[in-house]
Amino acid sequence: MNCRACGADKQTTPLCGKCLLKVKDLCTSAHDVMPLMGDEIAKETAKARLGGGGGDGAPDVISFHALEARDDLKATIKALQSRAGMGANGEPMTLQANLWRLQRRTSLTWEKDPLGHLLDELTDRVRDCWRIVDQRQEKTTAGHCTQCGHLIRAAQGTEIVRCPGCGHSDQTQSIKDRLREETLDRLNGSMLTATEMVVAAAQLGETLKEQTIRGWHKKGWLSRDAQKRYLFDDVWELMETPTQKRRDTPTKSTR
Repeated sequence: MNCRACGADKQTTPLCGKCLLKVKDLCTSAHDVMPLMGDEIAKETAKARLGGGGGDGAPDVISFHALEARDDLKATIKALQSRAGMGANGEPMTLQANLWRLQRRTSLTWEKDPLGHLLDELTDRVRDCWRIVDQRQEKTTAGHCTQCGHLIRAAQGTEIVRCPGCGHSDQTQSIKDRLREETLDRLNGSMLTATEMVVAAAQLGETLKEQTIRGWHKKGWLSRDAQKRYLFDDVWELMETPTQKRRDTPTKSTR
């Protein structure tokens, strides 16, 4: 059979391994955004116009846009839970814990199986919720809580941030520093193209240009493999090396 989500053939289950992992990640993301959406729904979004005049002192109103987005996300999760043949409570982690149920064979044909459509819908719903949170609060990912591992997002200028999962408070900069170190650990030993290296540098808060990498290669400071990939460790070392010291860098093989 074909994967109900991406269409990959020669599958023995409704979802291929790649798509199943995608659903798992989406469930985690949905779990992270749910409490933040609760905050968005209840916080001030507009002023109710009393007597048609409005003005200062008017009460806050519910954000129906945020409420609708959260309800749509929960509805999609419930639909996936129903497709999995389990109780539909709209909780993303409950779905994640029972993803194996989505892999059971079904008599539904490709055309009648809603699984592929529901996964596309889940992707859109999660993205919509994060967009509301980010636009409203101007938040970016800071890192993960040291106590429970929950994703923490912080607004610009926030010095202390509270974990939405367990309530633990920590310094925003400390969380960002840990995320940077975690990212560095994952990148160490990676072979990346010049384009990928620029993206990796940006993820670490650094600016790097493709022509700079190629220039280092031409000068013999960097080697690359047959696929024109560079070792991240070498590039990172050059980024941290002062220009004068780079001139003393031993020449490496250039291919």
